[in-house]
Order: sequence, then C-alpha cells, then structure tokens
Amino acid sequence: MSASSSTTSKRTLPASSQKIIKKQITTSNISSDSDAPLDATQLAGHLTGIRHAGLQKICAALNLPPPLEEGRHSKRDKELLQVVQKFANESMSTAIQEAIDVAKSTDITFIDRVRPRIKNLRSKSKSSESEVPTTSASSSTTSKRTLSTSSLKIIKKQKTYSNLSSDSDVPLDAYSIIQNNLLLSLLSKTKCALCEKQWDGKMHMNKREGLFVILSFECRFCNNKISINSSPQVQDSKRHDINVRTQLAGHLTGIRHAGLQKICAALNLPPPLEEGRHSKRDKELLQVVQKFANESMSTAMQEAIDVVKSTDITVSGDGTWQTRGFSSKHGAADLLSTCDSPKVVDIETCSKTCNVCAGAKSLLQLGTPEARAKYDQTIINHNCGKNFDEPSGNMEASSILKMFRRSEKKYGVRYVKYIGDGDSKTFSVLKTEIPYKGIQIQKIEDINHFGKRLKRALEVIKRKCGKEKLSDGKTIGGKGRLTDQMITRFQIYFCEAIRKNKNDLDKLYKSAQAMYWHKFSTNSDHHHQFCDEAWCGYLQAKKNNTRYNHTPHGLPRAVMNIIKPAFDSICSKQSLMRVLNGSTQNANEAFHALIWTMSPKHKAASDVTFNIACYLAVVIFNDGYCNLGEIFEKLCGYIGFYTENILISFDDERLHTANKEYMRKQKKLINLTEAIKDTTDEETHGISDADDVSETSDQQDENNDDFDDDDYDDVSSSAHTSFDGDETSHNNTDNEDDNNDDGSRQAEDLYYNPKSRKWKDSDEDN
Repeated sequence: MSASSSTTSKRTLPASSQKIIKKQITTSNISSDSDAPLDATQLAGHLTGIRHAGLQKICAALNLPPPLEEGRHSKRDKELLQVVQKFANESMSTAIQEAIDVAKSTDITFIDRVRPRIKNLRSKSKSSESEVPTTSASSSTTSKRTLSTSSLKIIKKQKTYSNLSSDSDVPLDAYSIIQNNLLLSLLSKTKCALCEKQWDGKMHMNKREGLFVILSFECRFCNNKISINSSPQVQDSKRHDINVRTQLAGHLTGIRHAGLQKICAALNLPPPLEEGRHSKRDKELLQVVQKFANESMSTAMQEAIDVVKSTDITVSGDGTWQTRGFSSKHGAADLLSTCDSPKVVDIETCSKTCNVCAGAKSLLQLGTPEARAKYDQTIINHNCGKNFDEPSGNMEASSILKMFRRSEKKYGVRYVKYIGDGDSKTFSVLKTEIPYKGIQIQKIEDINHFGKRLKRALEVIKRKCGKEKLSDGKTIGGKGRLTDQMITRFQIYFCEAIRKNKNDLDKLYKSAQAMYWHKFSTNSDHHHQFCDEAWCGYLQAKKNNTRYNHTPHGLPRAVMNIIKPAFDSICSKQSLMRVLNGSTQNANEAFHALIWTMSPKHKAASDVTFNIACYLAVVIFNDGYCNLGEIFEKLCGYIGFYTENILISFDDERLHTANKEYMRKQKKLINLTEAIKDTTDEETHGISDADDVSETSDQQDENNDDFDDDDYDDVSSSAHTSFDGDETSHNNTDNEDDNNDDGSRQAEDLYYNPKSRKWKDSDEDN
C-alpha cells in the first residue's frame, strides 16, 4: 500500500519538480563572506528582459549610480554571451544524453518547427521609399514636426545633468552597493570605541525588511555592539526609503514583484518585500501616482484652453486593451488635446476582474459559517477593482462617453469636436447619448484611418474582379495596371492631400479629384482641370511649350472606369467634410505604447498595477521623466542625486533619439532614391513621344512609371508631390527618360537588392 502511495506521488510530480529534485541544493542564510558574481548587474538586465535602459530606470528609482555606459555594456554582452553559451551547450548535451538513455537508442524523435518562407519582401520594404525634400525649408519643417512633441514638453524644464566623476565628492543621499565582506574588512582597520583595541569581531543582521537591513557589529574583546540602518525611514511613516524606491522601480520597468526578485537574485541582494505586503503597498502607491496624474491633466487642459481661447475644445480619443479580441480583462480610453504638443487631458480605466473578490471566493469553498462570515467581511470592507461588466469591446465607447459627461464638472469645458477612427462605434454612442444639452458633437475622422478607406475600397474592387476580363480584354491586376503597390500609393497620396488641405474643403476636393483624373488622362483626352502646376507635368510642359507624354503616367481606361465608384464615394465633398480640420490619433497610440512598457501585455496584471502604469504614463507623457522626481519627493521626502540626474538623462535621450531617428530616416531615403535613380540610368534607353503617341490611349507602356513611395511624415508641404512619380519644383518638367523604374513589377515576387541596385525575384537568391 505504501509502495502504491509512493508511486502515485512520484507520478503526480510535475516535470519541473522532477528536474529540480535531482539537484538537492539547500538554500542557506546569507553569509557575510559570500563573493558577488562578476557582471551581476548586466546579467540581471537580461534575466528580467529590461536590458540597459531598464537597468537605468532601476538605478534611478533606487538612487544608485547608473550602470556601465551603453557602449561598454554592449561590449561586455559579447563576453557574457560566450559564458552563457558554454553553459547552454553543456545543458543541451546533458539533455540529449537523457533522451538517449530514455529511448535506449541513438535514433531519437524530435520536433522540428520550420518558419514559413516569406515572399512579400518588397511590399514591406517599399513603404520606406519616399521622395527626399530638396529644400532647406522642407528639411527644417519636417524636423520641427518630428521633434515638436518631445521638445515642447521637455525643453520647458531646463535641467542640466550633473556628471559626477569618480574622484569627486560622493553624494550623501545616494546608495552604493557594497559587499558585506568588504564592509567587515573596512571595520577591522578601525579601533573599538570602548576598548580602543584594533577591532575584530562579528557582523550580525538584526532585522531585515525587504532590502532594508539593520546590521550590528560586535567587538570580540569587549562585546561592544554598534548598529547601522541600511536605509532611512520615511518621515511620518513606518516604511523605509529603499523599499519605496524598489516598489516604484518595479512599476517603471514593468517587471513588478517577480522581476524585482530576479534582480535581487542576480545582484546577490536580499529579496524584496513579500508579495502580499508588496501588493498592499501598491494600493497606497496608486493614490499618490493618481494625484500627480490628475494635476498633470489639469495643467494640460488649461494649456489647451489658453491655446484655443475657448472652453469648447477639440480632443482626440482612442482605446487600448491588454489583449486582443473581446476577452481582455483590462482596458483604458484616453482623450488628448490637439495642440502642437498633444497631452493627455483625461483617462478612464476599465477592469473586469478584482483580485480580492477572486481570492475571497475560495473561502466559500470551505463551507463553514466562519469562512462565510470572513468572506462577507472581506467583500464589504474592500474597495472592489472591478468597474466594468459589459463586453470588452465596449470599453472604449463607454469610457469616452463617461469622460465627455464629466468634462463640464471636472474642467468647465465641452468637447465639441472629436477626432476618432472611422471603424469605432464611439461616435455613434456620443450621438445617441448626447453628453451636452443642445450641443451636437462634430466628428473629425482620423486622417490615417480615413485614408485607409480608399485603399480598402480599391482592394474590394480588385478582389471582386479577380481574373475576370475587363473591357480591354485584360484582368484588373498585373504589370502596368491596378497592383497592390498602386493601391497603397493612392492611399498615401490621398492622406497627403488631406494633410495639406485639411482647412479648405474646396482645395481638398480638388486635390482628391486630381488623383483620379490625372491618371485617367491620355494623349488624346486630357483631364487636368483639378491638377496643380506645382506637380503636374502636363501643366508644366504646357507652360514651357514642350511636349508631354501621358502614356507612362496613366492607367488603362478600363481599369480607371472600374475603380471610379470608389473615388466618387470617398472623394466627394460630403465624404471629405468628415476630415475637414482633421488630425491623427498618433499621439494617442504613442501614449498607449508608453503604458504597455510599464504594464506589458504578455504579463497578467491586477487592476491596481494596470492603473499605476496608466497614471505613471500620463505623468511621463505630459511632462517628461523629470516630473517623476516630484513623486519620489512625495513618497521618500527627497528626490536623490542619482535619481534626478538619470531622469534628466532620460529626457535628453528622448530628444536625442528623436533627432537621430529623423536623420537616419532621411539618410535612408536619400540612399534609396539614389540607388533607384542609378538603376534607372543603367536600364533605360529612353522613350520617344512619337512611339508612345502612336499607341492606343488606353494602353500602358511596358516601362510604366509607378509612383515613388513616400513617407509623408517626412515630406513637408514645400516639397511638391507629383502624381507622375516625380518630386518637382515650379520650374521643372517631367522627364520620361527618368521614369522607367522597374518599380511597376509585381510586389509579391520582387525585392530590392542593395548590392546590385536592382529589383530581383525573391527566388533568385534561393
């Protein structure tokens, strides 16, 4: 019977237990003479996945010196890789030997997961091609637009980073990690205050609470004891400074309690507070962070009122969920101002679960009156974190409606214009519920989402036509016709037309119609009544009394006729009214990305930890990392030398990264454009007007020119975009010899080879 019991016990052990039991390692108390592992900080960054940037946040929160510079950190990574790889190879060798022992053969079974081959390389890379601004004004305008959001928020706080060299005075309010053995050796070089002999004795840990410890040193000769606290106690609180900072560090990096345990393990530090006490402290932290976030949003709202000089303002709104689909337990919706530097003015979080309620339900399973009474007491006394019972898909609409309804009471303003995506049901709820009496809220479509409508409409038409022959006997797709590449370019040019003319409906309508009729025109049938001389090659040629060939720049009439309903519907004045004075939700999405760095989507979160991440993101997004110093001062009584300096460096890095990214993108655009131009010069032999005019007007030349791909966030209004595929000035004319790029080939089977500077079939290199 006992044998049966032992067999059952062994069989029910999980695989992880069977692995660990083999190594009967007994955990011992922390001794004072243990050696600290080399590069422990670096290894801690990899174990938690926060790497160098996360380690900087940890050091900032704990008021510790920053880690190694990023360059040296990366260099040490290569050395660390060799060590880790060696241990991994040994582990895999052991695993294969275990597999051989189990199978009792060298012929073993394994699982092979092959990554599917991706052929659409060019369709992904083509979006990076764009026209390069040709004027200094263009470049400066783009740079200003790229950097304005970060610059306007951060430059206001002109704080200088204090670089403390190794030979300068040590900041007395900062922490330093010292191994206990070194501390003991230092004490042995002193004299005992009581017996005045050379000190010799023992070190004891009288108390430990998280990372806070009380160390005592006992003299061997006179038994005199002296003690020291490793961290000061927070004023008017029983908590200690180091534990408060550790808790905030876990939230700033998104690693929470489990990640802090890994950090402590790698650094050979005492573990943090127990998880139960850590969670209890989170509720106190939430109240403080929420208060600072509300103050930040109030300031942002006042700035928005000052800009528009009215209490009727425009906001952009969007929602975000922890997981995709309709099963997310947590979500949030936010409203941002539409100033040059958008800021969060209100946020609403939704949670469908409460950890306290879920834990209390386990008491009911006991079935005793005492357990039932304890359950009732727990439910009554706790502040339930669950505040949403509807499907997760309704979180955005419900939250935004709630924020609209409280705007007058909270800020004394009304949100009269709302920027949102077209596929959201939020606006329909705002129209039905009517948050303000007598005020009809105006919907302004998100430019990016509205631009996708044209793309989707063209894709639907192409999919419906399929292989069906059009009036010219050819299918709708293929070279020189409506390719996926051409559809994407229509979308890009449509979005740019909206951005340039979003304040003038007539100009917007004219620019939108020009896309269609410019491509519709042939040598015998011109339709340039909507075109602008700034980019239209035909109007420029007409002005300069030169000939212009439409054939390389148009699409077959059969194709244009079949896609005309899409343009008539989406590019009508009634439809374009929806993007008049339009904007984007890019700022909302950037804010959401910041939230998920502190509450990663792949990790389960409670309502408290999710709310902390949201409110911390509000403070950082609106005012920069420097404003976190006020939170540290509130929680700990002081900011700290290293905390303040590292937070300043984060804001400096934001500006540097934005500028660096802009310059990198511009360099990439220049190199790619030059490469395409060189390819054109090598392969093009020119097209005579006589040959092209002799062709039928609805045929497309075999060397058809496609649009140049354009990253419109990097092209200013001073650089005119040509529907002929050129970026021209007022004095330039179209040159057919420069427009015979192989870009018209099918995107599905081509990619750009930078070595040969040619478009190649993806099969050629395999």
